[in-house]
Amino acid sequence: MLFAAFGLMTTTALLAVNGNTTDHHQDTPTQTSPSESKLRPVVTLKPKYPRSAFTDKIEGYVTMEFEVTTNGAVENVRVVDSEPGTVFDAEAVRAMEKFRFVPIERTFTARKTIEFKLSE
Repeated sequence: MLFAAFGLMTTTALLAVNGNTTDHHQDTPTQTSPSESKLRPVVTLKPKYPRSAFTDKIEGYVTMEFEVTTNGAVENVRVVDSEPGTVFDAEAVRAMEKFRFVPIERTFTARKTIEFKLSE
């Protein structure tokens, strides 16, 4: 199985295919306060690389916006940008909805980009 692995709010996706990884650009919360700038995931899920995209050698990315609640849950995930089309949207959203964070002081909105890239 192929997976995209990523750390939230520090770097975007690291995509591991055949043992190779690629690091990409940074993500930042859209609203910050001292507690929110230190989001710490306690549960993460690696999105699957869609089989058809892998077979057709398609690469791309998905940028999502979502809310992190005071209990650390992720809600209201929505795609704000993706290329190409919607190829990777479902897998990226499915993974993001499963994230859980250390509880925070107030609900806020954050943004995350996951890049799907094949190894060379």
